[in-house]
Order: sequence, then structure tokens, then C-alpha cells
Amino acid sequence: MNLTCNTPAKSDLFRAYNLARTAARKGGAFDRQRLNRALGILQTATTGVWAGGFLDYTNEEGKQYRTTLKSCNCPDRAPYGWCKHKLALALIVKIRRMT
Repeated sequence: MNLTCNTPAKSDLFRAYNLARTAARKGGAFDRQRLNRALGILQTATTGVWAGGFLDYTNEEGKQYRTTLKSCNCPDRAPYGWCKHKLALALIVKIRRMT
């Protein structure tokens, strides 16, 4: 997977977000609060860079996280394994598949 660091169009971002929220309401494997935080990450795209299937993210405190769809080194990944960083990357993958 080769993702670029282009900021997704707002309409594409919200389309993917709404699809994910619908899935979460139907019993998805992640909670909606984490999905909301993932949306926030992507709306401040200057803090995240996605390329080669990774999301490199630096938060306001300067902590850096490297995320793939299978792993993330952040403390938010528990208890379900879907942290906001992985969800942000999943939204980017969904957008790329839709466009």
C-alpha cells in the first residue's frame, strides 16, 4: 500500500468517517469516541504524515507514534487494539479505496 501525504478532501474524509460511524453503531470493533479523535487527527493533517502504509503522528506534547493497521506504539491502543491512530490510518485507506 502506498499512501501519499496529501490531505484528503473534506467531503471524502467525512464520507469515510460516516461509513465508519455506521459500522461502529452496528457493533463494530471500535468505539465512536476513538473514531471522533481519529477524525481530529486527520483534520489537523500537518501533524500526521502517511506514506508506505504508516501513519507517523506527533502530538501536542511532542510524543511520536508510528502506526500501521496492525500495530501502534501508543498507550491508547488498549483494550480493543483500535487506537485513534490506527483508526485515522484506516480512514485514509478507506478514502483511497473510494476515490
